[in-house]
Amino acid sequence: MSLRNSAKLGTLLAASCLLAWGAPSAVAQESAPPPSELIYLHYNGTTVGSLTWNQDPAGTVPGDALQLCDLEADGWGLEVELVNGGLVEIEASTRGHSSPWCSPWKTRNLPENRTWPVNVYMVQGSSFRTLDTVYVNS
Repeated sequence: MSLRNSAKLGTLLAASCLLAWGAPSAVAQESAPPPSELIYLHYNGTTVGSLTWNQDPAGTVPGDALQLCDLEADGWGLEVELVNGGLVEIEASTRGHSSPWCSPWKTRNLPENRTWPVNVYMVQGSSFRTLDTVYVNS
């Protein structure tokens, strides 16, 4: 077989493969958005705030990050602590801000595939009330 016929055969085989299997797609596959969780915080049947946990980075939002929002103008602020073996790894507070107000994102690089307790408190001056413990995954 001549070199010229060999090149034609290669082109014919490539075209046959495209017909049989389809041409490669030029459309990029979008990955699923990273897991993010919105947790509403309640006291005596009233939604007083929210905690947003972002497991993985997404755009300008960091991963292993939480944001705390005080939604109720009741004179009480909110504070949270993500705890690891008794040590506070991440903390956020709305203390001193008029409601509604959200803290900046608070982040720390945590080991993957673990569940972390987040203690939630209502705060006012030197007083505090334990509100709840919620759990998030890294």
